[in-house]
Order: sequence, then C-alpha cells, then structure tokens
Amino acid sequence: MRFAGGRDDIDPQLTADMQGLNALSPEQLSQFVDAILAFLLAPATTDIMASIGAFATAHGISPKTLKGPLRSLLVFFQGLVKHGVTPQHALEDCAALGVGEAGAKLLAEKWGASGSALAHVSTGRALKVDELADMEWKFGVTSATHELQSVGNTFLQLKLSIDRGGVKESRHMELTLPQFYQFLMQMEKAKSQLDFMAE
Repeated sequence: MRFAGGRDDIDPQLTADMQGLNALSPEQLSQFVDAILAFLLAPATTDIMASIGAFATAHGISPKTLKGPLRSLLVFFQGLVKHGVTPQHALEDCAALGVGEAGAKLLAEKWGASGSALAHVSTGRALKVDELADMEWKFGVTSATHELQSVGNTFLQLKLSIDRGGVKESRHMELTLPQFYQFLMQMEKAKSQLDFMAE
C-alpha cells in the first residue's frame, strides 16, 4: 500500500510543506533528513530542536521556515512506516507531493536505508501499553540519619499511578535534588518540542 499515491485525503498543508523542501540544496536536504531520521530512530536521546537549530544556523536559514518541512517530513516518514511503503513507492509518493526529482530520489534512498529500522522502532513503541494515569509528589529534607553527611539533603518522593492496559499499578520512587532537576530539564525539553510543533 502506498502512503500518498492515489489518495485524496492528504492534507494540502502537507503537500505545501513537502514542496518547501525544493528550496533546499541536495546537501542541505540530506543533512535535514538525517537530523529527522536520527530523531525518529532515537527520540529519547536526540534533541531535534538543537539539531534543527544548528542546521538553520549553519545554513543561514530561519528556524521558523523549517517548522513546516520538519512537521511534514515527520508525518511523511511515519506514514511510510504505517503503510509499509517500499523505496520505489516512496519515490512516487514524493513526486505526488510535489518534491523535485533530486529531492524525491534522496528521500527514497534515505527511506530505503532507514525504513526497516524505523519500522522496528515504531513496532517497539506500539507494543507499550503503560500510561501514566496520575502522579503524587512531595519534597522532603533529611533531618536525622546514621550518616552525618546526609542530614539536610533535599529529596523528592513520587508516587506514579500507571495504567497497564486497564490494570492500575502504583510505583514509588525517590529522587535527589540533582536528579529532580535533570528530570525537570527533560520535561521542559519535551514541552518545548511539543510547543514548537503545535505553533
């Protein structure tokens, strides 16, 4: 099954954003696609915002002008995974979406090289059914312990209520203040990525 070919329910904005890729040189497009594929393959360890920001700075492009093409390529590659598209059909889909011949070939080649890995990662994510249903937290300070150096240390206790496919399960964890700040930084990074994509 093809992702775009022969379908009339493709969002016109996706088509317009994909056509925006034609403004990039083949080298720029290759680097741009590599950054997106790296994110799709390892979203937990790849900072897409930093990658796109560095790309924009290196090529003198406004990051805001890359927002549409970024979003469209994320949707495009996820659609290719969902529909199990071959590289040849990806090439035809790119042409149907208005990507130039050189860009379409490059995207099809990148898909051919990364498609199976993306499908594997996507399958692994789809099999996860755990969902965070609720969270309780409280801060504390160690006031007494048999270790003198631990007195006065700040900590955070979390109680996570997880929905495991209809069955609720509680998980408890305790974070030191540096661990909490690391956790908070990761949450802010995720929020900024979601806000950027929602604009």
